[in-house]
Amino acid sequence: ICFIPADNPNYRRKGIMELEIAIAKENTGITYLTSGKRKLELGQNKQLHLGEIADEKTMNLCYNACNVMAFPSLAENFSNTLVEATVTGCPVVCFNAGGNNEIINTNESGVVLEINNYTEMIKYLINYSTSDEQRRKLSKTNTENTYSIEKIIEKFISLYKK
Repeated sequence: ICFIPADNPNYRRKGIMELEIAIAKENTGITYLTSGKRKLELGQNKQLHLGEIADEKTMNLCYNACNVMAFPSLAENFSNTLVEATVTGCPVVCFNAGGNNEIINTNESGVVLEINNYTEMIKYLINYSTSDEQRRKLSKTNTENTYSIEKIIEKFISLYKK
């Protein structure tokens, strides 16, 4: 299952429309859990659309229910959505936009791709959705390497030394 949070899928800088078109062109064999103002047009692919999600508990359930999250944003600052996904252990496939590469570490918490490379994005979404071993490895590695208390303390000490 691939989660696509799309609060406003018509907002171009979020990259949802382009991902929607790319997914619709092929039968990926995975199920998409989507959220937002409208159901996405994903061709023959299975989709469960939840509508708009306003509470943290439901978002947390979405991250935990999915094998991977697609985040095709073309312009970002420091995305809370990415942080939330990685904390729950949900691997993320995103583009190298804004602060995305500060949150997602390739081969640790997902993969950061060249902007607008929707073909590669779909390839990784399929891989993470179908490979339990790969997904478990990413989830465990990310949680241990990024969000353990030891790592957080190291980062604070490093920051104070600057």
